[in-house]
Amino acid sequence: MNVEREISDVTSQGCSPALATQECSLCLRGVPIGSTLSLRGATTGDRFCPGLSSKARTIKLTKFLHRSMQVSLSDRPGWPVIAIRSPQGEEIVAAVLPDQVAGDFSVAVSDDPVPPVVVQLTWQIPWHGLSAYCDTLDS
Repeated sequence: MNVEREISDVTSQGCSPALATQECSLCLRGVPIGSTLSLRGATTGDRFCPGLSSKARTIKLTKFLHRSMQVSLSDRPGWPVIAIRSPQGEEIVAAVLPDQVAGDFSVAVSDDPVPPVVVQLTWQIPWHGLSAYCDTLDS
């Protein structure tokens, strides 16, 4: 799955050349058969379960973006996420771009009959806040 994200109101001014063309690859484990994956912007009420365990506590996505990823308040609305809608219609945020996978989808289970889903994304222009987040990874 390759998705090109082009946003007309975002410019690459001030971003390093490495951020002008960027990509990420996420491995999602335990995705229920018949589920639908979608790339969408974060919305009010989204929750996320960070960590390497499904026993981790689910928190508001905006709180995770602020505390763990240090995304500014103005950049949080619409931050790209991968959501999974189960065949029963329930939707859960499975990943927060560019590199955060929810606990339920990050741990391999030895007897899991479903192979992992690898999502590869490519974007041409960085979204607001990406360069600031990448700076926190470098420090």
